[in-house]
Amino acid sequence: MEGKNQTAISDFIILGFSDLNELQFLLFTIFFLTYICTLGGNIFIILVTMADPHLHTPMYYFLRNLAFLDVCYTTTNVPQMMVHLVSEKKSISFGGCVAQLFAFILFVGSECLLLAAMAYDRYIAICKPLRYSVIMNKALYNQLAASCWTGGFLNSVVHTVLTFHLPFCGNNQINYFFCDIPPLLILSCGDTSVNELVLLSIGVFIGWTPFLCIVLSYLYIIST
Repeated sequence: MEGKNQTAISDFIILGFSDLNELQFLLFTIFFLTYICTLGGNIFIILVTMADPHLHTPMYYFLRNLAFLDVCYTTTNVPQMMVHLVSEKKSISFGGCVAQLFAFILFVGSECLLLAAMAYDRYIAICKPLRYSVIMNKALYNQLAASCWTGGFLNSVVHTVLTFHLPFCGNNQINYFFCDIPPLLILSCGDTSVNELVLLSIGVFIGWTPFLCIVLSYLYIIST
Protein backbone atom coordinates (compact mmCIF):
# COMPACT_ATOMS: atom_id res chain seq x y z
CA MET A 1 0.00 0.00 0.00
CA GLU A 2 2.85 2.36 0.86
CA GLY A 3 4.58 1.80 -2.47
CA LYS A 4 1.29 2.36 -4.29
CA ASN A 5 0.76 5.66 -2.51
CA GLN A 6 4.27 6.80 -3.33
CA THR A 7 3.95 6.06 -7.06
CA ALA A 8 0.49 7.68 -7.27
CA ILE A 9 2.06 11.15 -7.38
CA SER A 10 4.00 11.82 -10.57
CA ASP A 11 4.46 15.56 -10.00
CA PHE A 12 3.94 18.34 -7.48
CA ILE A 13 2.16 21.68 -7.83
CA ILE A 14 4.23 24.60 -6.50
CA LEU A 15 1.72 27.13 -5.15
CA GLY A 16 4.35 29.83 -4.47
CA PHE A 17 2.92 33.27 -5.35
CA SER A 18 -0.22 31.92 -7.03
CA ASP A 19 -2.41 34.12 -4.79
CA LEU A 20 -0.68 37.29 -6.04
CA ASN A 21 -1.73 37.21 -9.69
CA GLU A 22 -1.66 40.99 -10.10
CA LEU A 23 1.98 41.13 -8.93
CA GLN A 24 3.35 38.26 -11.01
CA PHE A 25 5.17 40.42 -13.56
CA LEU A 26 6.59 42.76 -10.90
CA LEU A 27 7.86 39.82 -8.85
CA PHE A 28 9.35 38.24 -11.97
CA THR A 29 11.23 41.48 -12.74
CA ILE A 30 12.55 41.77 -9.17
CA PHE A 31 13.68 38.14 -9.05
CA PHE A 32 15.22 38.35 -12.51
CA LEU A 33 17.27 41.46 -11.75
CA THR A 34 18.35 40.12 -8.36
CA TYR A 35 19.33 36.77 -9.88
CA ILE A 36 21.36 38.40 -12.67
CA CYS A 37 23.18 40.62 -10.15
CA THR A 38 23.89 37.65 -7.89
CA LEU A 39 25.08 35.52 -10.79
CA GLY A 40 27.22 38.27 -12.29
CA GLY A 41 28.77 39.34 -8.99
CA ASN A 42 29.74 35.83 -7.92
CA ILE A 43 31.08 34.83 -11.34
CA PHE A 44 33.14 38.04 -11.36
CA ILE A 45 34.61 37.13 -7.95
CA ILE A 46 35.50 33.64 -9.20
CA LEU A 47 37.17 34.91 -12.37
CA VAL A 48 39.12 37.70 -10.68
CA THR A 49 40.45 35.52 -7.85
CA MET A 50 41.49 32.86 -10.36
CA ALA A 51 43.13 35.30 -12.79
CA ASP A 52 45.23 37.30 -10.31
CA PRO A 53 48.16 35.25 -8.87
CA HIS A 54 48.28 37.59 -5.85
CA LEU A 55 44.83 36.29 -4.85
CA HIS A 56 45.86 32.64 -4.82
CA THR A 57 45.70 32.51 -1.03
CA PRO A 58 43.54 30.45 1.36
CA MET A 59 41.16 33.36 2.02
CA TYR A 60 40.38 33.88 -1.65
CA TYR A 61 40.31 30.13 -2.26
CA PHE A 62 37.50 29.86 0.28
CA LEU A 63 35.88 32.96 -1.21
CA ARG A 64 35.82 31.29 -4.65
CA ASN A 65 34.13 28.27 -3.13
CA LEU A 66 31.61 30.52 -1.39
CA ALA A 67 30.83 32.40 -4.61
CA PHE A 68 30.42 29.11 -6.50
CA LEU A 69 28.03 27.82 -3.83
CA ASP A 70 26.00 31.04 -4.06
CA VAL A 71 25.67 30.58 -7.82
CA CYS A 72 24.65 26.94 -7.41
CA TYR A 73 21.98 27.23 -4.75
CA THR A 74 20.34 30.32 -6.23
CA THR A 75 20.25 28.57 -9.61
CA THR A 76 18.63 25.57 -7.95
CA ASN A 77 15.47 27.54 -7.07
CA VAL A 78 15.23 31.01 -8.58
CA PRO A 79 14.95 30.18 -12.33
CA GLN A 80 12.08 27.79 -11.67
CA MET A 81 10.36 30.36 -9.46
CA MET A 82 10.58 32.86 -12.32
CA VAL A 83 9.15 30.34 -14.79
CA HIS A 84 6.22 29.64 -12.48
CA LEU A 85 5.52 33.37 -12.22
CA VAL A 86 4.95 33.75 -15.98
CA SER A 87 3.62 30.28 -16.81
CA GLU A 88 0.22 28.70 -16.30
CA LYS A 89 1.87 25.39 -15.49
CA LYS A 90 3.33 25.52 -11.99
CA SER A 91 4.29 21.89 -11.55
CA ILE A 92 7.54 20.02 -11.03
CA SER A 93 8.03 16.32 -11.69
CA PHE A 94 8.58 13.92 -8.80
CA GLY A 95 12.16 13.32 -9.96
CA GLY A 96 12.70 17.05 -10.42
CA CYS A 97 11.52 17.66 -6.87
CA VAL A 98 13.96 15.04 -5.57
CA ALA A 99 16.82 16.64 -7.50
CA GLN A 100 15.92 20.15 -6.37
CA LEU A 101 15.71 19.18 -2.71
CA PHE A 102 18.99 17.26 -2.89
CA ALA A 103 20.84 20.12 -4.62
CA PHE A 104 19.47 22.83 -2.34
CA ILE A 105 20.39 21.01 0.88
CA LEU A 106 23.81 20.09 -0.54
CA PHE A 107 24.75 23.67 -1.42
CA VAL A 108 23.26 25.33 1.66
CA GLY A 109 24.80 22.79 4.06
CA SER A 110 28.20 23.07 2.37
CA GLU A 111 28.04 26.86 2.60
CA CYS A 112 27.31 26.79 6.33
CA LEU A 113 30.34 24.57 6.94
CA LEU A 114 32.48 26.66 4.60
CA LEU A 115 31.72 29.81 6.60
CA ALA A 116 33.15 28.06 9.67
CA ALA A 117 36.29 27.12 7.70
CA MET A 118 36.67 30.75 6.60
CA ALA A 119 36.35 31.90 10.22
CA TYR A 120 39.11 29.47 11.21
CA ASP A 121 41.31 30.83 8.42
CA ARG A 122 40.84 34.42 9.68
CA TYR A 123 41.52 33.30 13.25
CA ILE A 124 44.87 31.78 12.26
CA ALA A 125 45.77 34.78 10.09
CA ILE A 126 45.14 37.35 12.85
CA CYS A 127 45.91 35.47 16.05
CA LYS A 128 48.90 33.46 14.78
CA PRO A 129 50.27 35.53 11.88
CA LEU A 130 53.85 34.23 12.10
CA ARG A 131 52.70 30.62 11.77
CA TYR A 132 49.90 31.27 9.27
CA SER A 133 51.71 30.06 6.16
CA VAL A 134 52.84 26.91 7.97
CA ILE A 135 49.46 26.03 9.49
CA MET A 136 47.21 27.09 6.61
CA ASN A 137 49.09 25.27 3.87
CA LYS A 138 47.59 24.12 0.58
CA ALA A 139 46.93 20.60 1.82
CA LEU A 140 45.00 21.85 4.85
CA TYR A 141 42.75 24.34 3.07
CA ASN A 142 42.01 21.79 0.36
CA GLN A 143 41.06 19.30 3.06
CA LEU A 144 38.86 21.86 4.80
CA ALA A 145 37.02 22.69 1.57
CA ALA A 146 36.63 18.99 0.71
CA SER A 147 35.28 18.33 4.21
CA CYS A 148 32.68 21.09 3.78
CA TRP A 149 31.49 19.63 0.47
CA THR A 150 31.49 16.09 1.87
CA GLY A 151 29.51 17.16 4.94
CA GLY A 152 26.98 18.97 2.75
CA PHE A 153 26.68 15.92 0.48
CA LEU A 154 26.11 13.46 3.33
CA ASN A 155 23.61 15.80 4.96
CA SER A 156 21.72 16.07 1.68
CA VAL A 157 21.70 12.31 1.09
CA VAL A 158 20.25 11.64 4.55
CA HIS A 159 17.47 14.24 4.27
CA THR A 160 16.56 13.38 0.66
CA VAL A 161 16.34 9.63 1.30
CA LEU A 162 14.30 10.07 4.49
CA THR A 163 11.93 12.60 2.88
CA PHE A 164 11.12 10.65 -0.27
CA HIS A 165 10.94 7.34 1.55
CA LEU A 166 7.70 8.67 3.05
CA PRO A 167 4.34 7.81 1.43
CA PHE A 168 2.44 10.60 -0.36
CA CYS A 169 -1.27 9.94 -0.58
CA GLY A 170 -2.75 12.16 -3.26
CA ASN A 171 -2.30 15.78 -2.14
CA ASN A 172 0.49 17.12 -4.36
CA GLN A 173 0.20 20.88 -3.73
CA ILE A 174 3.35 22.26 -2.10
CA ASN A 175 2.47 25.46 -0.27
CA TYR A 176 5.93 26.93 -0.77
CA PHE A 177 8.20 28.34 -3.47
CA PHE A 178 10.20 25.18 -4.14
CA CYS A 179 10.62 21.59 -2.93
CA ASP A 180 11.77 21.87 0.68
CA ILE A 181 11.56 19.42 3.57
CA PRO A 182 8.89 21.01 5.85
CA PRO A 183 6.20 21.47 3.14
CA LEU A 184 6.89 17.95 1.84
CA LEU A 185 6.50 16.49 5.33
CA ILE A 186 3.09 18.17 5.54
CA LEU A 187 1.99 16.35 2.36
CA SER A 188 3.04 12.94 3.64
CA CYS A 189 0.43 10.61 5.09
CA GLY A 190 3.04 8.59 6.98
CA ASP A 191 4.81 8.99 10.31
CA THR A 192 7.22 11.92 10.02
CA SER A 193 8.54 11.89 13.60
CA VAL A 194 11.90 10.40 12.58
CA ASN A 195 12.25 12.97 9.80
CA GLU A 196 11.51 15.82 12.18
CA LEU A 197 14.00 14.52 14.75
CA VAL A 198 16.75 14.13 12.14
CA LEU A 199 15.93 17.54 10.64
CA LEU A 200 16.24 19.19 14.06
CA SER A 201 19.37 17.29 15.09
CA ILE A 202 21.34 17.80 11.88
CA GLY A 203 19.99 21.33 11.53
CA VAL A 204 21.44 22.22 14.93
CA PHE A 205 24.79 20.71 13.94
CA ILE A 206 24.99 22.18 10.43
CA GLY A 207 23.55 25.56 11.41
CA TRP A 208 24.54 26.28 14.99
CA THR A 209 27.95 24.62 15.17
CA PRO A 210 29.42 26.81 12.38
CA PHE A 211 27.71 29.84 13.93
CA LEU A 212 29.29 29.15 17.33
CA CYS A 213 32.68 28.54 15.68
CA ILE A 214 32.41 31.89 13.90
CA VAL A 215 31.45 33.71 17.11
CA LEU A 216 34.27 32.02 19.02
CA SER A 217 36.83 32.91 16.34
CA TYR A 218 35.78 36.57 16.43
CA LEU A 219 36.01 36.62 20.21
CA TYR A 220 39.61 35.41 19.94
CA ILE A 221 40.29 37.95 17.16
CA ILE A 222 38.86 40.82 19.20
CA SER A 223 40.80 39.80 22.29
CA THR A 224 43.98 39.59 20.22
